[in-house]
Amino acid sequence: MPTVSRRSSSSAPCVVETQPDFWSTKTRPGGDTPALAFEALLIEHEPSVLVCDIEGGESDLCGVTLPETLRAVIIEAHGKSRERDVIWWLEQEGYALAARRDTVLSFARVKPRKAA
Repeated sequence: MPTVSRRSSSSAPCVVETQPDFWSTKTRPGGDTPALAFEALLIEHEPSVLVCDIEGGESDLCGVTLPETLRAVIIEAHGKSRERDVIWWLEQEGYALAARRDTVLSFARVKPRKAA
């Protein structure tokens, strides 16, 4: 099973362990797992909603330019510093925090992204 990395990459230095029912998947260091580029997937599929629970990898997404087709982002932030990173990033991309439940943050696009 491939993993997803922030930028273009043909492999990631990890092993993906998937349970038979797929409710529990984790990565661990080591190995050479095929990787898909997150930014390329966004461009190719033009999603309207993005849902992420990436177990601490939220900060790695910060800085990714999100497509204008994306109208909502739901993301679980693991830790206060990651939460701050995610909020700052999505505000720069033109989103506003619309709702939260514990560690799950929901954002809606309210304006075009800020110019770089």
